[in-house]
Amino acid sequence: MRYVRDRIKEAGGVDKLCPRELAYLRYQTDRHLASEAFYEIPLGRRNVGIKLVGLLRYEDRLDLVLTVLTDRRPVSSMQRWAGGDFLHPGILRRNAIDFPLAMFGLARGGHRVRVAVIEALTEDPYFEVRAAAARLLGKQLDPGDIEAEKALCAALDDPADAVLAEVLIALGRIGSQPALLDRLRAFYEHRDWRCRQETVRALDHLLERGVLDVEDVIGDVERILPTSPNFEPVFPLKDSLESLSRRIRDSRHVDD
Repeated sequence: MRYVRDRIKEAGGVDKLCPRELAYLRYQTDRHLASEAFYEIPLGRRNVGIKLVGLLRYEDRLDLVLTVLTDRRPVSSMQRWAGGDFLHPGILRRNAIDFPLAMFGLARGGHRVRVAVIEALTEDPYFEVRAAAARLLGKQLDPGDIEAEKALCAALDDPADAVLAEVLIALGRIGSQPALLDRLRAFYEHRDWRCRQETVRALDHLLERGVLDVEDVIGDVERILPTSPNFEPVFPLKDSLESLSRRIRDSRHVDD
């Protein structure tokens, strides 16, 4: 992985690599992808192969990447005892999103990629896969995508805080429905301060984009629990709350 990253950086991009070298690196990618080993953490061969598909922009393997993400064939009871679930374990499914799908782009992959990522968000049993799906949707879709927004809103009921934080970030970026405010209010006193912080940031982004009205939010700031066990010299949640308060004050000043 380090060698391939360094070669791509040295050449100035995948398209600047010598065609023969690129063909050889993709051949090695195929060799890694063909591995039948089950245990993939942290550096199993298929795991490396999935990452190389993204780094090398190997779009000919998009169908295989989607198979890794969507295949729900269960493994044996012994493999489940060792922490597995499906034929392609959770770490492969997460990396399928974080590397090839993120690097190819949702728009380039077409409708089938988009459907696979939304299904991963709502149906995959491994929380890191759901978090990666939310992160990708938030980064690559445009505001007003109703289908994705509906899936993200449904994911606000996810039991994993790591997923909730990514969903809140995504909704702040692409959410378009004022009714989102009612859903966000449920996180004002959430047990995880990171979820509260991303709620504040989401409110700030929604105000900035005109999805929410200042008058709708002005009474909410004091209801958000500001405490956090953060050991940095600054307190991100409090900073986010102050940023939201400034936006409300500035907006009201302009209106006056």
